[in-house]
Amino acid sequence: MYISPRSILNIALVYFAFGIAAKDAGEIADHDDSLDLLTPGPATIHMFKKDDFCNNSTLQKRTSFETDRCHNINPRSIKEFTFIAPPVCQNGKVAVYTAFRESNCWGDVWHSWEVTDLHLDQCLRTSADKDELRSFALICDGVRRSNSKARLIFALLLLFALSLAVLGLMGVCIRFGLVLVSKTRNSIRWGFRTVVTVSKEFILSFTS
Repeated sequence: MYISPRSILNIALVYFAFGIAAKDAGEIADHDDSLDLLTPGPATIHMFKKDDFCNNSTLQKRTSFETDRCHNINPRSIKEFTFIAPPVCQNGKVAVYTAFRESNCWGDVWHSWEVTDLHLDQCLRTSADKDELRSFALICDGVRRSNSKARLIFALLLLFALSLAVLGLMGVCIRFGLVLVSKTRNSIRWGFRTVVTVSKEFILSFTS
């Protein structure tokens, strides 16, 4: 059977193409996913004091925010912000930005998304319509809230207990004062009677 040189060339090209494809597939299969992981670290955020599309002239501060912590924000002083560097968890994955309408990361979640390259340098507002950003967290494992409500309840209970103690002490002092006044009054009466009796006896002895 006769095989033309062109057919041999075509067969060689096909084998060559399959060889390159197999090599690429092997490289993809052998790819180490750990190379895609980022170095763990906090997020770098620029905060702006005016609604001006994150103009650097209105830059308020540049701050680093740790992951798994609640960060309060005042929408009256901070109008806009933008991520400069993403928050990265200890496992090398980016954290999830989660915004709350209440302080200390309480209440309903306003919005939540992973801080990917698409969100870097994107200008974000702290208010929209009637909603306001009061706090946010960069979540990897969970939010460690500053339990202000529990602290407030504990402080109120402590204040109530101290008030009861003070009132009890005041009651004891008042009772002691009343007893002392009563004894003093009795002592004065006894002294007055003694003086009167002695005076009478002296006068009687003098006249007799």
